[in-house]
Amino acid sequence: MEYGELTPFDIFIDELQRRLVRGVSIHAWPEQLELKKCEKRLAASLDILELWPAKASISKNIWKRPISRKWNSADEIDLNEFDLIERIGVETPKRLNKANLEHRLALFAVSFAISGEIYLHHDPHILTLEAGLKGIAPWLDVVTPCYGFSTVLGSSRSGCFHSGTPNPSDDENYLKRIRTYEQARYCGPDEDGFLGKRLLDVFEMNILSPQHLSSRIFGTSFSDWITKGGRGELRELKKDVHAWIVPDDIRPEIRQNLLTAKHLVVPV
Repeated sequence: MEYGELTPFDIFIDELQRRLVRGVSIHAWPEQLELKKCEKRLAASLDILELWPAKASISKNIWKRPISRKWNSADEIDLNEFDLIERIGVETPKRLNKANLEHRLALFAVSFAISGEIYLHHDPHILTLEAGLKGIAPWLDVVTPCYGFSTVLGSSRSGCFHSGTPNPSDDENYLKRIRTYEQARYCGPDEDGFLGKRLLDVFEMNILSPQHLSSRIFGTSFSDWITKGGRGELRELKKDVHAWIVPDDIRPEIRQNLLTAKHLVVPV
């Protein structure tokens, strides 16, 4: 093989990174979440992702090497051996090849980074929007997220976007949005950029708090602006947590109106 020639593994990596995934995340809850007591919730999310067998990376300290475990089924999940867990990341243990490419698109992660994040992604045909909501549903029994959203992006970009991590290779407008999000993630509830009361952007699905819904927009409450204006579906997931689902055909106009009126955190 000549220098610079792509190997089959390189080709699979490139294809994997370019494949679209639906990413769904929830963030910033006030509750103390004990992950070692969440085995059934974790298994339910992995069921939705069809992520069996599963390879888990479990971190007691996010700055140190994680501990690996392989689970073939929900019955094998045992987190009682850990006195403290700061992060769990789960992916398939299957080797990267053409036959396993779809399996390698599945990912689940829960961590206490900043103020807490639960994230999952998979091929959009498997992780539909409804499946994504089912994937986070078990966790809503124990956390009340202040915000969250779903996207359809390339697999190499999706996780970074949801965690607010810039990639220097992205285009200028994308970098402006992600860097603004990165800064806003550190805002407290009393600050103007707090994502529990300000809308980051308009996504296909947006997790809204009571502060979002009661905020004034175009002379009315945000909840009335949505429901009475035919601007998507507002669905209660639990007390104090709603999902605003915005169809593709009306989302660009809604986003532009909110952006122009400076109701979004992102600048472009």
